[in-house]
Amino acid sequence: MRNVLACAIVVALVLVTGCGEGQKVSGTVTVDGSPLPKGHIGFAPAAGSGERFGAEVLDGHYSISGMTPGKKRVTVTSMSEKAPMSREEAMANRGNNQKELIPADHPKNGQVVDVTEKTSTLDFEY
Repeated sequence: MRNVLACAIVVALVLVTGCGEGQKVSGTVTVDGSPLPKGHIGFAPAAGSGERFGAEVLDGHYSISGMTPGKKRVTVTSMSEKAPMSREEAMANRGNNQKELIPADHPKNGQVVDVTEKTSTLDFEY
């Protein structure tokens, strides 16, 4: 019974204290030198497993709170609001008139950054 009580106290302390609040990371995303109007930025553990973080990019800016330190693989994606396209393109896209500004397979996606306790700003140029 004492072992169960001791384990319960340890679990309660871990839950109450947690692992810290994590890191606030913010920055800019630009495309050819101009702020990305709208998109998404994601940070996934470079090792492949663990918590993922993401945020909306608006007018080139993003902000994420609570990010755990470590090496992260970065992915930025963005679709144009309403890009003009030919009738053939529209039919091929099944009427979707959006074009990818930054596709998921962009060559700069997948770059690895090291988020540390001192990291607060990470800027990306596409």
